[in-house]
Amino acid sequence: MAKKRDTRIRTFDDLNIILQNSFSGIRKDMDGLKEHIHVIQTTVDEAKKD
Repeated sequence: MAKKRDTRIRTFDDLNIILQNSFSGIRKDMDGLKEHIHVIQTTVDEAKKD
């Protein structure tokens, strides 16, 4: 049986690292969304010209 990883938070440092990792992931997602929105907006603008 695989050894279960201990994921308990023991210190504020642990919590800080977890939060930073979460927020960096969220930031990447937001950047991806902005890119998608830009592409959609460009497509809509092109369609309006026709």
